[in-house]
Amino acid sequence: MADTKGNGSAAIILFSMIPASVTAIFGFYAAGPVWSVVAGLGGWLGSYFLVEPFTRPTRDTGTSVAVPKPPKQRKITDDELRQTYGTPQVCWDSSDVPMMLRQYNEVDFGPVSFTYPDRGGITWEFCLHRHSEITFVVRTAGGDNLSQDKKVRLCNEVQMVAARQYQADARHARQRAEAARKAEMDEQMRRSAADERERNRIAAQIEAEKKEHEAVQQNLRRIEGEARDVRMTRLKSPIPLHLSSAGIVFGTKVEDGYDLIIPVRKIQHMLVGGVTGSGKSVFLHQMVYQLLRSNEVDRVVLIDLKGGTEFDRYSTDPKAMVVWALSDVIKIFDEIVGVLDAREAEMRANGQREWNGGRIFVVVDEYAEIHDSIHEARRGDEKEAAVRLANNLKRIIRRARSLGVRMICALQKATTDAMDSTLRANMDMRACFKVKTRQTAEATLDVFDDLPADPLTLKRGRFVFDNGRGDYAHLQAQIAPGVDLDSD
Repeated sequence: MADTKGNGSAAIILFSMIPASVTAIFGFYAAGPVWSVVAGLGGWLGSYFLVEPFTRPTRDTGTSVAVPKPPKQRKITDDELRQTYGTPQVCWDSSDVPMMLRQYNEVDFGPVSFTYPDRGGITWEFCLHRHSEITFVVRTAGGDNLSQDKKVRLCNEVQMVAARQYQADARHARQRAEAARKAEMDEQMRRSAADERERNRIAAQIEAEKKEHEAVQQNLRRIEGEARDVRMTRLKSPIPLHLSSAGIVFGTKVEDGYDLIIPVRKIQHMLVGGVTGSGKSVFLHQMVYQLLRSNEVDRVVLIDLKGGTEFDRYSTDPKAMVVWALSDVIKIFDEIVGVLDAREAEMRANGQREWNGGRIFVVVDEYAEIHDSIHEARRGDEKEAAVRLANNLKRIIRRARSLGVRMICALQKATTDAMDSTLRANMDMRACFKVKTRQTAEATLDVFDDLPADPLTLKRGRFVFDNGRGDYAHLQAQIAPGVDLDSD
């Protein structure tokens, strides 16, 4: 700043030397040497003080600039005012209101918001037209003796007052509109920012919940994977019987390692087929062991015409009755038919459609022995007993669905030469262990294709199970306590 100012002063001094030299020469020739010095000094001082104000450095840049003169404010004329903001229509009293406005009574003599200065003792009352904001009617008190020219002149003055009032109102309206627009924009920006923050918060929350859900699902998949590994490991060796309070365990699913459990009341007549050593007896022991321990079972009749050795271990159980002679088998089925008749009579008396009491299960190992005994009976009494036994079997298999009696019959092949077709048709549940032929598998399951496992190649202890609704499952039987696998 100091250098700039110094340079400016030097320039002024050099510039002032020109008029100083001219005045000094002129004074020398006009009045002599003394006046030449005085004239030169005066010319230099005059030039310096004339130029110096225009070369002062500015505060911001430090450079010398000329100071501009402020522009002169031009007064807005009345015509410009009328042209820009319009000219209100002013009528002198209601008599000067246009005929159309008076005809429809369009003049409302309510006071207008602006005032007019007093003129010669005249009281002014400005009134608005109902549908036009720029139509005025002037009513006066006093001044009735004014000439028409005076009235016109006063109306013109009122027009200008109204025009200036409109000018101020328009300016204020623009300011208010601009302020309102800015406030609205600020509010919109504030809302947009708030909405953006809320969207970000929701997005972050969703992302966090998604990650948390994914972590939970991953943990569940890990736990399920570990549990599945444990379940599948069970299938690699004989599975000890695991009792369930939900019902009877039929076996473990080879697909996922879960146990198949069916409530006692949902168990239907069941046919069990398979060759010797396939696991039928293990499965029967699994069923009998659980039925004897169920509170919903009153009695379990165990029939084995091979001498009763298979079920002898249950003979001491109060719920069990082990039968190995054909004569006893005939008596047992006579008693069961009597039980059916008694239950049927009780249900009719009570208006019941299904027996709600305890269940009776009849488990027959190698049912073909009973079938052969019926067809081999030849003498009179023996033949009559065999016929009665066959009829009782059919009555039980047909009527026992709603009377709480169920039969579980096991045999090597469920063909017509080993079991009556009526009995086989009424056995809804099927369990097929390994068999030798396709025909034997079809006789047990009624189907062969689209099964979860091939009945011809099943491992020992594994079987295909039909729950009576056409839902097939590949199961592995569980081992009841005290059962020897080599005995099957």
